[in-house]
Amino acid sequence: MIKIGLLGDCHYTQVALSHILKTLYQEQLQGDVHITPLHELDANAWRKAAHLDCLIVFGELHLSFGDSLDNLLKAFCHHPKRIIVLTEKQLTPLITHFLSPYCRRFYFISLGQTLAGIQQGLHAALFSRARPRMKTVNISSRLTVREYQVLKAVFSGVPVADLCAKFMVSEKTLSSHKMRALEKLQCTKRNISHHAMLTAALQFN
Repeated sequence: MIKIGLLGDCHYTQVALSHILKTLYQEQLQGDVHITPLHELDANAWRKAAHLDCLIVFGELHLSFGDSLDNLLKAFCHHPKRIIVLTEKQLTPLITHFLSPYCRRFYFISLGQTLAGIQQGLHAALFSRARPRMKTVNISSRLTVREYQVLKAVFSGVPVADLCAKFMVSEKTLSSHKMRALEKLQCTKRNISHHAMLTAALQFN
């Protein structure tokens, strides 16, 4: 029997995934699959996850790619179990940059596909011996030198007046550089998780 954990906070996605997985295993192996729901990354969930053959991560809490998913991926980076992450509908440059350190170890499936596409992705991740593949992106490669410098300085907390003096530009020009950079990275200013992710990415570049 195959043991699969579903880590996420959406009941409907959990039900749909359970049905898809059971169908896949019955068709492929004609065997049973045991589904273990995991709602939070607490101590109890870690204990359960240790005995699983595969872990599938989904839901708004984890799709935001905050500290919880980062900690999870780091914890299982050298573990033999298969980790599958159902990502946001669109893998933006910012999210792809965040996932780059894990792209050769974990499987990422975009939710911006048809149901058949998601089923195909799950099938490949569960039954294929091929290594995970995902094109890596560094955020600095998507921006001009000035856009990157401005964005890094802004997210480091440097006052706008000091930045204008440093780059010898007006506040309006500085704002234009920042807005163009955010647009290229498809980063939403109002999305707190995107803001936190970008701040972390800029600290290590």
